[in-house]
Amino acid sequence: MYWNATDGLPLAARVDLNIPSGRTVLALLPLIALVVGLIVYCLVDLVRARSVRYLPKVVWALIIVLGSAPFGPIAYLLLGRNRNEDRTHGAPLHQPSPPGDHAAV
Repeated sequence: MYWNATDGLPLAARVDLNIPSGRTVLALLPLIALVVGLIVYCLVDLVRARSVRYLPKVVWALIIVLGSAPFGPIAYLLLGRNRNEDRTHGAPLHQPSPPGDHAAV
């Protein structure tokens, strides 16, 4: 067995960690924030959706969170999201009055 003279550990027991520098992490921070934002958006959209396509909501949530980012959220947006559903989730801005009702004017 070969020994390293500087730290006294066998060369086989020494582990080199490949940790990125601070500049690299700062450069990747906007991309990381974008991916996290996409995951949060997809999860909120999934919870608010009345129905989804192809798979149950629980399975889509697992795909969004555990899927290889950003491919899980993109797969949900392309395949699972029901595009025909009304996404306003609120009252319309103007509700038409019934015909003959002039008091609403």
